[in-house]
Amino acid sequence: MKRLTPRYATSAIALGFIFVVQPVQADVTVQTGTPVSTAAQYLPAYYGFIHAHTAYSIDYKGAKDETPDFAFAFARDVAGLDWMAVSDHSESFVGQTGDAHWEATARAAADSTEDGRFVAFRAFEYSNSFQGHLCVLDTESFTNWQTDPMLHQFYSWLDDHPEAVATFNHPGSPIELMQQEFYHFRYEPKAAPTIVGMEVISSGSRFEQRDRGYDGEVSFFDEAVLQGWWLAPVSGEDSHRANWGTTTDNRTGVLAEALTKDDLLAAFRARRVFASEDRNAYLSLDHGEHAMGSAVVVSGAQQLDVYFSDPDSGERWTAMSVYQNGVIVSEEPLSFAGAGTARIDVPAPVSTDYYYVRVEQQDGERVQSAPIWLTRSATATVAADF
Repeated sequence: MKRLTPRYATSAIALGFIFVVQPVQADVTVQTGTPVSTAAQYLPAYYGFIHAHTAYSIDYKGAKDETPDFAFAFARDVAGLDWMAVSDHSESFVGQTGDAHWEATARAAADSTEDGRFVAFRAFEYSNSFQGHLCVLDTESFTNWQTDPMLHQFYSWLDDHPEAVATFNHPGSPIELMQQEFYHFRYEPKAAPTIVGMEVISSGSRFEQRDRGYDGEVSFFDEAVLQGWWLAPVSGEDSHRANWGTTTDNRTGVLAEALTKDDLLAAFRARRVFASEDRNAYLSLDHGEHAMGSAVVVSGAQQLDVYFSDPDSGERWTAMSVYQNGVIVSEEPLSFAGAGTARIDVPAPVSTDYYYVRVEQQDGERVQSAPIWLTRSATATVAADF
């Protein structure tokens, strides 16, 4: 189901390390109010997953004929998703059937896509058993851990494929026992433009599972952002059976001009994305004409605007949390259903601060926005209207 959010000016990062000061208990105030009523000013949100497997993955647990064409049809017609990427393990694309399966996934994605109804993507999962898993969307070729056995080699591969859209998958997995997963998010400039998100929830998890990162102080997501990664939160289903989109209400919401491949990819690259434990809840965080995912050069105190909604009549909103640099700096009780807005007053950044919000419903389901970065200087970290 589509929800609406404001249309925005374009904002983008300049490549380089993002220096973020440590959190300070900011004087943040939240006021709930009446939602904006002019629907023409808003972008739709489309719901789906990047991370999904089929019979082409070596660890798939279903039937051999449950291939990408079957998965896309199931996601569209049974689960009611707006879009989905099939991201089979790329080490599966070896041997006599490897290239054939990779090309078959492309054909299935093309045949399953109907603009305005459903968009299907070919993707792959780079599955390094010691250094981490990442999904990669929209590339003509692929790599795997046999070809690029070290994470830094995979980062170089991404650098050679600027068209890619990639996400960090399920941080904190059992492979972390080796203390090498994602190099604990050590910042890598050559990979930063293409890695746009991180799984904060998945089919078998909720936010709590990843709210304490490697150091135990902030979430995995915040550990990465504090080191310079420019990320949006995503939900990764990581399905290994024929149940795509039906085992959980978790969704990745993408704010796009239209339900087309190009529009969804543009939204991912702008980090205009939220993660939700509710199948049709909606959330946006804006700074004037700049959407979440943006970096904005500012000098003084600022205001951020929040819009959130759920079309289901029984879904009451109960709380909003505002995060500054990974730490909650304001918690506001809520008590209504439907849609609402909030205005957040934040201080001028000393260098660069980032903010995001979570809103919670009575049944405990939550939605997390992508951050907005506020910075004092475009030359150091970011460039607005780039």
